[in-house]
Amino acid sequence: MSVEELKQAARKLPPDEFERFSVWFDRYRQSIQQEDDEWDRQMKADAEAGKFDELIQQAREEHRSGKTTRLP
Repeated sequence: MSVEELKQAARKLPPDEFERFSVWFDRYRQSIQQEDDEWDRQMKADAEAGKFDELIQQAREEHRSGKTTRLP
């Protein structure tokens, strides 16, 4: 379903159903944001703990040896 189709469907909802949908959608967006925030916190903690150091070093070595290409 496209965004336009969703918009049209939302316009057709009776007011009480639109309110229920709005409440659900707001909660859904908040839960997604919380998941994103938690992921960001975990990535930062892992980076600070050095969990990516080996991967960073490997990527640098591959770049120096010419195994990488420029992005367009």
